[in-house]
Amino acid sequence: MKRNRPRLPTGFTLAEAVIATVLIVLVILGTAGYRWRSSYDVQHSSTQLDAISVANLLCEGWRGRDGSEAYNPVAHLSPLLEITEIEPDLRFTEAVPYGYTLHGFYDIAIDGKTFGALLAWKQVAPGLRELNVGVIWSVREGELLETALDSQDYRDIHLYRLTTYANR
Repeated sequence: MKRNRPRLPTGFTLAEAVIATVLIVLVILGTAGYRWRSSYDVQHSSTQLDAISVANLLCEGWRGRDGSEAYNPVAHLSPLLEITEIEPDLRFTEAVPYGYTLHGFYDIAIDGKTFGALLAWKQVAPGLRELNVGVIWSVREGELLETALDSQDYRDIHLYRLTTYANR
């Protein structure tokens, strides 16, 4: 005599298949988001490093000329950089630290990125001058600095300052 044993169900139900698919999609989207963010951070770090290098180059070049008021980065750095002096407007003069004298404002382009460099100085003691270099840039990819400043959305504009001293 043959007995009918109840069979255990095999396979997946529709609900299990949908849940598994949703989990796989979420993992894939999370991985893609992580990769995009890390790529963005690498680009942002590269731009930041370029800004720091520009500030260091300007600061050390000016200090190498003893903080002279006759220092002209366009004449001294043109073979190395695409640099032009621009006339500062109100937005730029507000960036000059209190008590400093504006030396000049320069537009610098490196690898398709534009930076603004503000040079200012202050006589702190007889024979000792404090030199301040500020470099500003837009963090939006491909956006020119002038466009970012015109939009008046200053959240996307970064500033890096470097200060050194020169014996005069």
